Amino acid sequence: MGPQHAIRVNVRMLLPVGKGPFPAIIINANHQDGNTQIDNEFIKHGYALVVYNRTDLDPDKNHQAGPAELAYPDHDWATLAMWAWGGMRVLDYLETLESIDSTKVTITGHSRGGKTALL
Repeated sequence: MGPQHAIRVNVRMLLPVGKGPFPAIIINANHQDGNTQIDNEFIKHGYALVVYNRTDLDPDKNHQAGPAELAYPDHDWATLAMWAWGGMRVLDYLETLESIDSTKVTITGHSRGGKTALL
């Protein structure tokens, strides 16, 4: 995404068994772990789980520019805003999928990821 597709974000998507479209939970994370107990609970209850690696957009390090900042040098946004922007782009993508009910999507995160979700 971004100018000349200069930005890449890793997204892990797990879908429940059955016919969609499924409601989805987007999680902004700073890593891409494998399945966890909570992932399995979401899936078991009929939710698609979509995890994007927010640090692909901007590393969580002071004074280190990430791909989003480099792609948009005239923008004056901070790390949390870049991560939130990435979440919006993930939602844009989900809206193109028949397996996702884009009217029933939520986003969540932990700690700074929670602040990102609020943005």
